[in-house]
This record gives sequence, structure tokens and C-alpha cells, in this order.
Amino acid sequence: PLIDALLDPDASVRAAAQNALAMTFQALFVYRRLDLAATGYRSTATPDANRAAVEKVRVWWRAAKDGDW
Repeated sequence: PLIDALLDPDASVRAAAQNALAMTFQALFVYRRLDLAATGYRSTATPDANRAAVEKVRVWWRAAKDGDW
């Protein structure tokens, strides 16, 4: 749900989702530095402008979620 919320029409929801997702990833992957901004994602950008960045997050999450961590 947090990844989906990155594309919410409301910028404040996108900002909250970005923050919550970053904190969740930090808690799950303690020894890794994950930077959502490196994907090109900006909560201030439109959902359409962020689609490619969010897809990068989705692809990474699909690969990492069931990993041995």
C-alpha cells in the first residue's frame, strides 16, 4: 500500500508515503542504505512524472521481499 500511495493524487499523501516507506525499508534492511530519491522519485512531482521511479521501487521490492534478510 505504501508503494501505491507514492502515486496518490494528493501531494501530502505522496510525501507521507515516501517518508513511511523510507522508514519501513530502513527498519527492514538495517545494514543497507536505500535512497528513494535515487530512483528519481519526488513527492512534489505529479504521479505521471513519478511512474517510472515507482516502477523501479516495485521491481526492487518484488526481488527483495522474499530474500534472505
